[in-house]
Amino acid sequence: MQITEALDSLSAASGPLADRVSKVAAKYNKTQKSRIESLTRLAYLLYVINEKDLAEQLTAPLSKIPFENNYDYWVWIEASLVLNGTLARARGDEPVYADALARVLAALNTGNELQVTVKRNTHERFVRGETLSLDKIQDAENEGDFVTEGNQRVTYLMSLLKIQFFDKPEHYPREKIKADIEENVARINEIIGKIGLEKLTPFK
Repeated sequence: MQITEALDSLSAASGPLADRVSKVAAKYNKTQKSRIESLTRLAYLLYVINEKDLAEQLTAPLSKIPFENNYDYWVWIEASLVLNGTLARARGDEPVYADALARVLAALNTGNELQVTVKRNTHERFVRGETLSLDKIQDAENEGDFVTEGNQRVTYLMSLLKIQFFDKPEHYPREKIKADIEENVARINEIIGKIGLEKLTPFK
């Protein structure tokens, strides 16, 4: 599925999904990249508030967009693959999870020998949690800036779910990543309770 086809299918959505998509801020509809980013972030917010069926309806077409060596796009398509695979695995659909994992790994292994080596080293640091940082979250929390904290926590959740997606307990124990995800989701829901869902990106 190409980018235009995937985005058109979501623009033609109906029911509750159409309602959520229609509330995405117009500024995110100007380019295909910003559209993919905004819809991916929306999917993660829907995951947080336990509208997981809607999240999967969003990520299913986005995760079918092929890797074409454009990392500006791929970072968000990969995030959709991670969430789509995570949701599939949670309901026992191992083939969908395995396909998502295979596609992410295929992109990781694309390029010349040096490029692949660099990507693999970066990936190993990532799955160990070495690149995780709470600095921006803590700064926002200290300043009482719930909007920034909420948005930063969604970004942090994307990283946590990606680490869990690769399932390398020798690097990041399963119970720890599960607890970190649950704690972060709970805090985002607290923030949503204080300011409302539509104060967060991609609604603002």
